[in-house]
Amino acid sequence: MLRRLGAALLASTGIAASAVAATVATPSLAPQAQAQIPGSSVFTPYLPALPGQCSSNIVINIPGGANTFSSSPENLPMGAYSRDVGTRLRITAPNRVIDRYVGYDSIPGGAYTYEQTRDNGLTTARAALAQAAKACPNAKFAVFGYSMGADIGARLAQEIGQGKGPIPADRLTSAVLMANPNRGVPGVQQAGGAGATEGAYGALPGGYGSVTNRVLDICRAGDIVCDTRDSGRLLAQVFAQTAILALKLPVDQLNANVAKLPPQEQINFYTQLPANALGTILHTDYYTVNGSGLATDYITSHLA
Repeated sequence: MLRRLGAALLASTGIAASAVAATVATPSLAPQAQAQIPGSSVFTPYLPALPGQCSSNIVINIPGGANTFSSSPENLPMGAYSRDVGTRLRITAPNRVIDRYVGYDSIPGGAYTYEQTRDNGLTTARAALAQAAKACPNAKFAVFGYSMGADIGARLAQEIGQGKGPIPADRLTSAVLMANPNRGVPGVQQAGGAGATEGAYGALPGGYGSVTNRVLDICRAGDIVCDTRDSGRLLAQVFAQTAILALKLPVDQLNANVAKLPPQEQINFYTQLPANALGTILHTDYYTVNGSGLATDYITSHLA
């Protein structure tokens, strides 16, 4: 009886969460115009910079799952929220900042797991940052990531803060992680409304080293990815990956995992199921808490 009820709940919540996630998280692929007036070194506001162009500040934007692809040009604004933050920065800090975008194959499938997809994105982000640092030796850098991009950005910031990254720590002015599944590192500033909780994968082991005071986590209360209940964390991770990737809930996998739990834990899981399903929907909406504005303000306040 419990399993039949759970299957029905999973199916119904999966359909709702998937529909909203797929609608909100679909990226816009339309390119924008060039950002430099011919014959001039002055950037035009509102438009992205040309490839290879330098500025005193460069923001490395890492889009979320299902929001970018490996052949995307570095100056093509991509992804929910990462595109918004780049545009806002060009408007609020004209002539001071350039926004770059990490293009990686962000939809796992076939032989690629979530972790492999994320790690491939991290490799690409490292290379993009190293290349920009070499091409623009006087530039300082900020990192912004949303969802899977925040997972990647968190690990990139950690490497930099521990002296193992593509740039020295003194060249990183800030890192803003929106809907970060690694949320919960002590000393990191918080915004967005979530309480003293952790992300679906727990606080990133080892933290951010010397750049901890330059990291901001933006997490909306109830977001299954960054504001995760301790009870049933392993099962919640399945919901988190569903939200991150904007794909339907793996109902069969969840049912199989739940069936292995003791009876009381099964009851606890199904009791929390509506909140977990809602959390996948909340994950796609950071406009409600002005997420892009919070990110822009933090990055701007730390520009060189």
